[in-house]
Amino acid sequence: MRKLVELDQVTMVTKEFDEAKIERSALALKEYLLGLTPKEDALKMKELVLPIVEQALSRTLELPFDNRKKPFRYESGEGLLPAEYSKLASPFFVAISGMSGLGSNLIDPIHKDGKIYVWMEFEDAASRI
Repeated sequence: MRKLVELDQVTMVTKEFDEAKIERSALALKEYLLGLTPKEDALKMKELVLPIVEQALSRTLELPFDNRKKPFRYESGEGLLPAEYSKLASPFFVAISGMSGLGSNLIDPIHKDGKIYVWMEFEDAASRI
């Protein structure tokens, strides 16, 4: 579903978040993390990422999530993480960080009453069932 969303004037990040996408991606990432054996989790992904996932699922995580606090930023950039983790973690961290209105993400902004809005796609919660 397409929705017009206001950008924060200071951070230029959306003020609304796709709760359905957050939940879907958090559940998938949680399932992956809980299935890791100690040998597979030498980087302690479960210890560092699962608390963030749990907060997102309980809706106690402050949004937008500050990407500077994202675990494994260096490892991710260097391609040192398991492919399955990267595949599941990427959409989760994008969803909790919000869409940035800076750079190439700012497509056809709408200026109204001193505020800036952008169109954003949201998942339909009913379609996930």
